[in-house]
Amino acid sequence: MALIALGILENFDMSSFPVDSADSIHLQIEALKLAFADAQAYVADIDHMTLRPQSLLDTEYLKQRAGLIDRTQAKPASAGTPKGGTVYLTAADDSG
Repeated sequence: MALIALGILENFDMSSFPVDSADSIHLQIEALKLAFADAQAYVADIDHMTLRPQSLLDTEYLKQRAGLIDRTQAKPASAGTPKGGTVYLTAADDSG
C-alpha cells in the first residue's frame, strides 16, 4: 500500500511544496486514500490474489490514479482497474 501511494506521488513535484504545507499533506492524503482502496480490493495472500502485485505498481497505472486527485478538494476514493489478472474457467459434465 505504501509503494502504491509513493508511486502515485511520484507524479507530482512534491519538492515544490513546503514540507507539511496544506498542499503537500492534501496530496499525500489523497494518494493514501487511493492506495488503501486498491489494497483493500486487490491485496491478499499471494496465492489468492486475482492479479500480479506488479500490476498495482505499473507506472502507467499509477499515473492514471494520480490523475484522479483534485488538488483543490478531497474526493471519495475507490479501487482502480489495473491491467492483468487471472482468468478462471471451470468445465463440468453430468457424469458426476
